[in-house]
Parts: sequence; structure tokens; C-alpha cells
Amino acid sequence: MALKKWSQLPVAVKRNRAKLYEYIRLELNGELETYYFDSFGDSSCTEYLDSGTVMATGNIEWDYTQVEVLTNNAHPEFVGKRYFVEKNPKTDGSKAYQLYLDDGTTGTGMYVKIYAEAPKRTVSITVNDGTDPVQGAKVVIGSEEKTTGSAGGCSFTLPDGKSSVSITKTGFTDKTQEITVSYSGTSFTISLTAASS
Repeated sequence: MALKKWSQLPVAVKRNRAKLYEYIRLELNGELETYYFDSFGDSSCTEYLDSGTVMATGNIEWDYTQVEVLTNNAHPEFVGKRYFVEKNPKTDGSKAYQLYLDDGTTGTGMYVKIYAEAPKRTVSITVNDGTDPVQGAKVVIGSEEKTTGSAGGCSFTLPDGKSSVSITKTGFTDKTQEITVSYSGTSFTISLTAASS
């Protein structure tokens, strides 16, 4: 079946370019393996769109490999759609690769950075009392515990997805809050409430 040109796709698709895929298949160095990606709406990677997982299909044309949408939470109607990307890309996230509707001729306007392992982000947690920073608060994420400094902050290295943050500090009510880490979500502020006397 011939691929549709980008201009023939529904307007909703064009306006939600990253939502075309959350998981796609990708030929990577000739192996059928799972990789991770961040997607962007520009080659300089300033317009973050989405993150997900990619996997190989093995269909190559010239210097490009075909990719297929496996699942898409926001737009499931695009599952099974196919695109192309430059073959043998770097898998350390150091370069962004454009997705095409064919073998490198018609670009979609989407770019992906690819990782061999789930990328981990440096996440900043800032604790305040609603106005001022809270120093000396204990912040726990998973099995790791940090203490906030004079500016009320501390940092963790976390994978994408949801994490539970628990905070305790004498004079304040204990608090647990869920955060969602992503390429564009790495800084979080959590406010504590003074304990009632």
C-alpha cells in the first residue's frame, strides 16, 4: 500500500505531530531490540513533543529504515502507520533524526533522539512553606534520601515516568506527592503546611 503524503494526512495529525506515535518500530544497527526516544518538532530540539519506546521492523530502503506505529494513547487511529528514519542512528541521544513519509524525501517535521537505555534525568526538587524555602527537609524518592539546602532544594537522578516524593520536616505536616519526569519535566516545587500546634 502506498504511503500517504504528509499533506494528505488529517489536519489533527499535523497539529499533533508527536502524537502520531508513542511507540514505533525502528531498524537500529540491524538488530531487533527495544530503544527509547524523545521527540521534537524542530531539528534544534527546542520544541519537545513526547517520549516513548522504539523497536525494529527490518524493512530498509536506500539509507532509510521503515518505522511503524505500535501504540498511541492519544490517537490510536494511527497505530500501524509507517514512516522512515535514517538507518544506523546513534543510540546515545547525541543526535536528532528526522522522521520521513518515504525514503528520506518527504519530512514529517518530527525529530527523534534515540537511546539504548531508558534515559535518566537530573531532577530538581524545591521545598517551600508556600513562600520561603524550607531548609533541612528530608526528601525521599524510592530508596534514596536527600536533605534540602538553604535554598530549599535537592536533586535526584530519575528515569522518565511517575515517581512518589515523600517529604518530612519538623514543624510541618508530612507530605507525599507524585511527580512525572520527562524531557521537559525535571523541576518540581512542593509546598509544606505548618503543623497545627
